[in-house]
Amino acid sequence: MNELVLKQKEFFRSEQTFPYAFRLSMLKKLKQGIVNHEKELYDALYIDLGKPEIESRLTEVWFSLQELNEAIRKLKKWMKPVPVPTPLVNLPGKSSRIPSPLGVTLIISPWNYPFNLTICPLVAAIAAGNTVLLKPSQHSKEVSKVIAKIIKENFPPEYIAVFEGGREQADQLLSENFDHVFFTGSAAVGRKILARTSSSLARVTLELGGKSPCIVDEGVNITKVAKRIAFGKLINSGQTCIAPDYLICHENIKDSLLKEINNQFHELYEGHFISNPQYGKIISRHHFERIETLLNQQKIIYGGQVNSENLKIAPTIVEGNLENISMKEEIFGPILPVLTFKNAEDIKNIISSNPNPLAFYLFSNNRKWVNQVISSNQFGGGCVNDTISHLIGSYLPFGGIKESGHGHYHGYHSFLTFSHLKSVYYKNTHFDLKIKYPPYSKFSSKLIKKFFK
Repeated sequence: MNELVLKQKEFFRSEQTFPYAFRLSMLKKLKQGIVNHEKELYDALYIDLGKPEIESRLTEVWFSLQELNEAIRKLKKWMKPVPVPTPLVNLPGKSSRIPSPLGVTLIISPWNYPFNLTICPLVAAIAAGNTVLLKPSQHSKEVSKVIAKIIKENFPPEYIAVFEGGREQADQLLSENFDHVFFTGSAAVGRKILARTSSSLARVTLELGGKSPCIVDEGVNITKVAKRIAFGKLINSGQTCIAPDYLICHENIKDSLLKEINNQFHELYEGHFISNPQYGKIISRHHFERIETLLNQQKIIYGGQVNSENLKIAPTIVEGNLENISMKEEIFGPILPVLTFKNAEDIKNIISSNPNPLAFYLFSNNRKWVNQVISSNQFGGGCVNDTISHLIGSYLPFGGIKESGHGHYHGYHSFLTFSHLKSVYYKNTHFDLKIKYPPYSKFSSKLIKKFFK
């Protein structure tokens, strides 16, 4: 491992990754590799997570190809120096920000979207001119194998390499000296990564979770709201970092809203979950038992069915309680705790008692009230009158705050995350402002005072 990191450092120092033509060809090669193994990816995602092909296509492969296509189209523009205004005192002259590669990067990806959350940061690292070590999750073994296959077939290891395995391999990698570490996963592991990388002063991007609320005001269309909440909650069986983690609804609509959300759960999956091939499973027995333990501690309103053989848990609505463990950590499963509110202050008190949200969902027809709630709460990103959709499209950077992470990516923001912006001032060689140099005369002092007021 150490030898490979040294080889990547040597390859980076050769500056082969710097030219536009090289980066573009590598992005195109990655795209073709994905297309060549698309069917294998769908099969692997079904084995690891029980994802139906259409969901895998939309949330994993399509998403990754969108990032690739944009990088291929816009790479030349992204790589160009960005001119910025030059202060009057520095005229005549020019100022620019020049994007430059960081060096040898490490990407540690999670199991819930094992392909998407590996490939999207990889696209950015390639576009920015870096070398890359990939560490996919040990829990999504079949997808990790396909990723390793794509990389080995298309790239030399001194440029891009994959390390499969578990915690031991991740620990070994973190003992190396990387220029940037990009991690997606839990806050607990994120803290350890920050501690491990602090001695080398490596740049670190953390994409974590937190507790993402879904707030529903009275006066909304209950049926439409319920369908959008149900959809956002049940993608990947709730194993999504931006899924609505818990519901805060106005006390006047609680009963009608919960009844309709349950109806929508059943409508989306044709009334059955445990035996439905369109409804995914929990990633592992360990995580299944963790969610089942949470479920056994709740007062169930709707749902509650589980099957330990196929690791499936039916979507379940439970009574929320701020003292319960399900409100102290991210659920990462198809359980939806429910609390109620009377006013915006109630909402703020509930949210502030939980880790900072990665996502924030708010359903209301009152624009003034919506703006008030958004401005008074901290969160990574979110939607008004929808769920999940803010993730689609590269113009909205994705990332958290405090407990839900730091740094962001997608599209051009990804390119910037894996780049260093060099600030460069180009001075005109024929003219100089003499008054800035000593010895200072009374005239120059007066002029400088007037000039810099």
